[in-house]
Amino acid sequence: MNEEKARKILGSWIKENDNLTHTDPYINADHKGISLDGGFTRKQLKAIFWWMKYKLK
Repeated sequence: MNEEKARKILGSWIKENDNLTHTDPYINADHKGISLDGGFTRKQLKAIFWWMKYKLK
């Protein structure tokens, strides 16, 4: 996983401040933590965790 792949997978979930937000499935991730509720693919989860590790320090 790298930033290009993560951006392609996460798309509109990425906000200007690099936080992740979406309503269905629900995701709210920022530098403080993450809240998830719903069904995510393996690729989405890998991208979410990559994003949190490298973009939300």
